[in-house]
Amino acid sequence: MNTIFKIIESFKAFVFDIGELSEFAGSFFKEVFRSPSEFKEFLY
Repeated sequence: MNTIFKIIESFKAFVFDIGELSEFAGSFFKEVFRSPSEFKEFLY
């Protein structure tokens, strides 16, 4: 019975980590493809 709880907790941790990774990847690619408006403002 204790083994089942360990498997469930491991699965929950895995799903949580995948969620955090996908959130990071989404914000990373959003910043990569955003136009560099701050850089243009810095030059002028």
